[in-house]
Amino acid sequence: MRELELAWSRGCARAAQRLRDLHEHLAIWREYKANREGMLRLLDETEQELERVVPRKNQADVQADLRAKQDTRTELKRATDDILSKMKELVDTLNSVAGKEQQAALESEV
Repeated sequence: MRELELAWSRGCARAAQRLRDLHEHLAIWREYKANREGMLRLLDETEQELERVVPRKNQADVQADLRAKQDTRTELKRATDDILSKMKELVDTLNSVAGKEQQAALESEV
């Protein structure tokens, strides 16, 4: 009877630990998805901004538009570098529990 109680206790402890691990991985997965969606939104907004046509009445307007687009590009690069770095860390963490197909999909996204 004592052995059965010990086995039951160990089983419950393992199940509780597995549940905590799953909750942790779920939080990491949600953070990854949020970063991915943020990156895609940022890329879409930047693409729209870069495609926006500005009436070119004079050279000063053209230069100002060019400077604004260069600033946008610089901000986008900084933001995407930060997000990509964080996403790579999250992918490394998720790869420890993901299956082969999921690992390949995660790697291809980043």
